[in-house]
Amino acid sequence: MRRDYAVVAIDLAAKKQVIVVADHDSRVLARKTFACTPWKLGSAIQWSRAQAEAAGFTGIVIACEPTGHRWKVVADLAAAVGAQMVCVQPMVVARARETEDFTRDKSDD
Repeated sequence: MRRDYAVVAIDLAAKKQVIVVADHDSRVLARKTFACTPWKLGSAIQWSRAQAEAAGFTGIVIACEPTGHRWKVVADLAAAVGAQMVCVQPMVVARARETEDFTRDKSDD
């Protein structure tokens, strides 16, 4: 992944999406919850890009777990605005949480 791009992590759900804009060292640059379906994330992607640019990045890469069909919607939205998107393997996410000493009983809030 390009070093001049920020990472936009999206935790997808049915009606509430949590977005974090981070650098390559997992430092959170911005965080926001959007009360919408994945189909309405266009403005959230634009918000993410603006946050990344304000932090000095030239672009974004969107990352999410492939949850059901929702990730396909995000891939289409990302492509529509020229952003890259990657799917992250859920097991890798779970193991990373353990190495960062997070609790095992994850809570989105």
